Amino acid sequence: MRVRRNIRWLKAGDQIPPGEPKRSRGGSNNEYVVLRWLTDTERLYALEHRVVAGLDAEAVHHINEVKSDNRPENLARMSMSEHSRHHLGGISDAAAAQRLRAEGWSWAQLAARFGVASATARRTLHRLGTPMSRTVSQGKVEQQSWLRDINDNRIAVGEVERYLALGNHQLRRRFMKARLLNASR
Repeated sequence: MRVRRNIRWLKAGDQIPPGEPKRSRGGSNNEYVVLRWLTDTERLYALEHRVVAGLDAEAVHHINEVKSDNRPENLARMSMSEHSRHHLGGISDAAAAQRLRAEGWSWAQLAARFGVASATARRTLHRLGTPMSRTVSQGKVEQQSWLRDINDNRIAVGEVERYLALGNHQLRRRFMKARLLNASR
């Protein structure tokens, strides 16, 4: 007969179970080390860095950014706000980023320019009041004329992708929209 066990993640105030836990990879990209203990009634899980730093820590930061390096000297206990500020404040020149966004730069282009993730670029500029969608500008008109050229002249998709700095999915969606508009004329 198979024993049914409750699954529970350890949290602040919980005692670490006795015995050696099993280690495995987990987290968003299997970057973190997950510990698992089996008791008679439960399967208990915890992220290794939280056990090493102490379960009562609000947030734990990996100093060298390697999520599986859980040596105590590589872990820093922080408040959630400190940890967020550390990871989300990545754009050093926000005024330049706002100007580039207004000129029509995509989030991917801004992220590459400032060496941060696209989500970090969006969050940082959103906090500064930057509109999240591009305003109608010369860039939009230029994009629309290029889409007409794609439809009329069979321009290679790769060439247009590089020009517009769009992903393949976005470009194809816009291409289909332009094709439908031209067909209805």
